[in-house]
Amino acid sequence: MSVDKLAKPVSGQHGEALRQLLLQNRHRHVQSTHSDQTQHLQSLMVWQTSRLKQTHADLFSSERYQQAAHYFIEDLYLSPNAIQRDKDLERVFPTLVKLLPDDMLETVANAVELNILSAELDQQLADNLFRIAREKNTESSITICHSSYVQAYRESAAGDLRVHQLNLINQIGSDLDHLVRIPLISWTLRLIRKRAHKKGLGSLHEFLERGFNTFKDLGGAKEFMSIISSREGQIIENLNSGHHSPFAIDTRINL
Repeated sequence: MSVDKLAKPVSGQHGEALRQLLLQNRHRHVQSTHSDQTQHLQSLMVWQTSRLKQTHADLFSSERYQQAAHYFIEDLYLSPNAIQRDKDLERVFPTLVKLLPDDMLETVANAVELNILSAELDQQLADNLFRIAREKNTESSITICHSSYVQAYRESAAGDLRVHQLNLINQIGSDLDHLVRIPLISWTLRLIRKRAHKKGLGSLHEFLERGFNTFKDLGGAKEFMSIISSREGQIIENLNSGHHSPFAIDTRINL
């Protein structure tokens, strides 16, 4: 009989918070994964990736911010590895809380919470988009445009949760900024690299190390995250307030 790795509470505030989040995430994974739902989510993620790259086109073309922009989309906001990363976390949770410093456990817990919230919000949004498409042309697939996205977003009535989602992204950026400034963190990440992969924590270690290296090269995460937060926060405000062109924002900065 297999042992439930999450059955027992652990000492440490961030380790226990992570355990509770992984339990919550476990229930999400056992829910139905209908092929149509998966297809709708994939369509939504493709559209959101395109929209983010358009909104932040200057960051993606900037030599200074390009690496951070890719990390924001590929590791934080729309990470294709998030599900596998969370499964890995549950499988090796007892080892994890012994292996990682408390500061890193806090970052991991915030990343899991972000993944859970993003998945729930995007599933609701994808369901609304499919319903809208079906009402218009009875097709089983969805074609997303600005108007259908805005309609589906506003019908979700999840504006406050989208604000919380952005706050979590900012918090992870702040966590990584803090880690960058701690002596020996870079050495610690290199030291545990082989052990992390051996223990099945490769995707998690890569997430942390990419974030650390990305923002170390920038001299910290605050400047970049401030740009992202300002722009995405304005878009969320526009969407929530009924603005007729919610994605039309001022993106002028000194790069």
